[in-house]
Amino acid sequence: WSGNVWKARLFLNYKGIPYQTHWVDYLTLKLTLSSLGCPPNEQGRYTVPTVRLPDGSWIMDSLVIARKLNEMYPDPKLIFDEASLADVQKGLGMTAPPLFPVIMPRIATIVTQDSEAYFREMRAKDYGMPLEEFARSKGGEKAWSDAEPGFRFLAELYGKDNNGPFLMGSQPSFGDFVIVAFIECVMRVGKDMGQRWLSMDERLARVHEACKPWMEKDF
Repeated sequence: WSGNVWKARLFLNYKGIPYQTHWVDYLTLKLTLSSLGCPPNEQGRYTVPTVRLPDGSWIMDSLVIARKLNEMYPDPKLIFDEASLADVQKGLGMTAPPLFPVIMPRIATIVTQDSEAYFREMRAKDYGMPLEEFARSKGGEKAWSDAEPGFRFLAELYGKDNNGPFLMGSQPSFGDFVIVAFIECVMRVGKDMGQRWLSMDERLARVHEACKPWMEKDF
């Protein structure tokens, strides 16, 4: 369900790069990766997605992974437009945080049983309150209302080119994958929430639909 993982998975599936998925939970992530010889990132942390390349080297962070693999596998073409990516990040920054009060409590119900207590503890530290209180005080219709400016901003990015469903028209870009990855994350966490996101603007629904072929492999 992770949106960050979906960014990398969309890229891999679009490029047709063969890969194997190894599932880990919050509590075993560090132990699993370190036991395989993977070093932590510059901040000393282990994150997902993490990819081991054919030469045995490791890389983390979906954007770093995509840039590196795009050099190794240039076809089919995928656009990396810095201005567009910046706009996408701005839009998601307006959209995702207001929705956390409705999303995070749902995630707590789908993580592994071993990880649930850890997830709840970490999110309580992040938000200064238990997830249940977070949902009561900031969730519900208020969360969706607060996210509306972000939905509008993201949808307007698709109004700049009417030649196709993507940010750049008929050609997909990594910016599209960033948006669709978060939509798919919400969809996997709660289909009702994902459908509501898609109902916010037909342009967001259209790009999600256009990317469906690259979401079929999810294992």
